[in-house]
Amino acid sequence: MRIAVNTRFLLYNKLGGFGVFINEIFSRLVKAHPDVEFTFIFDRPYHQSFIYNENVKAKVLFPPARHPIFKFIYYQISLQKFINRNNFDLFISPDSELPLHLNCPTLLVLHDINFFHNPNYLSGLNRRYMTYFTPKYLKAATHIVTVSEFCKKDIENYFPFTKNKIGVVYNAASDYFKPLTDNEIQINRNKYSNGKPYFLFIGAITPRKNLANLIKAYNIYRKNTNQDYPLIIVGGLMHKDKALDNELKNTNYKSDIYFLGNVSNKDIAKIVGSAFALVFPSQFEGFGIPIVEAMKAGIPVITSNISSMPEIAGNAALFVDPFNPESIADAMISLSTSQTLYDDLKIKALQRVKNFSWEQSAAKMWEEIKITLDKFKN
Repeated sequence: MRIAVNTRFLLYNKLGGFGVFINEIFSRLVKAHPDVEFTFIFDRPYHQSFIYNENVKAKVLFPPARHPIFKFIYYQISLQKFINRNNFDLFISPDSELPLHLNCPTLLVLHDINFFHNPNYLSGLNRRYMTYFTPKYLKAATHIVTVSEFCKKDIENYFPFTKNKIGVVYNAASDYFKPLTDNEIQINRNKYSNGKPYFLFIGAITPRKNLANLIKAYNIYRKNTNQDYPLIIVGGLMHKDKALDNELKNTNYKSDIYFLGNVSNKDIAKIVGSAFALVFPSQFEGFGIPIVEAMKAGIPVITSNISSMPEIAGNAALFVDPFNPESIADAMISLSTSQTLYDDLKIKALQRVKNFSWEQSAAKMWEEIKITLDKFKN
């Protein structure tokens, strides 16, 4: 069998959410199925580390696809021609986009439809591109995978024709994440937070991640406790956040708020494992990978009570109203003043994370591949 995979988000040292999913799932699938020939399709020169096994071939197609015009050329011309000329048994696109006219079965991974809920978070051209093409992608796909039961229901509610067409494959946390020793924690805190316990946020800097309200909550926490735990924010700038900029100008605690930008996977694991707690009050998540990363490190989690986050965190988190800074602050205060609550959440985190592993997810993805092939035959 010959399977083509759109791997344009496999970017060396720049794996975002899509890239992590592709890397973790397909590095396992190609080794688990050595009799299958995989062709990985990139839109720019690739790093050899992504050719995981002898049964993987690589192809680079023009043009590099980030701007909507170039994405249209890449998907609907270059990629479409390549797939149709090479008689693949299956095409998989794990990044939510798809050529619309292929002569083989197609499996589309749609991670979420946040852009329908919050269209203003995208620029005008990107917004029009995604809202126009996403329904077409969903109709063209033989089968669809998404990353949570919440997303499955959300997609079905927006697009009723997708019912009985969607499977769920969870994300997970890398093996880098694990509980650290007291000595390791102190070494990392000396490096990142002047030796102090710290609250941590991980994610792209964009309005959807709700950092403005997190800064407001941090102000309330500092004013109502005698603690001076810093707040560390890990992630690169994705979209300008004027509300965040305004809160940073007005806070009295700016010297204790550290923006580390993008860091390597190994460094993120050290930063997570040494945190006092993860605070992840996002306004919308299809899954929320930082939640399982923190749980795998045995770190208590504060997260939002909406979208997929309760499904992922289960009983191993304190849930807050992300639109109410006082709710977020109350959870931070409760966690930092109750050792019993803190210890209970650490235990529950390590139990809950057992529900998520990339091995399980890769096996589930293979089941969805077989479903896709069966649908096409019938």
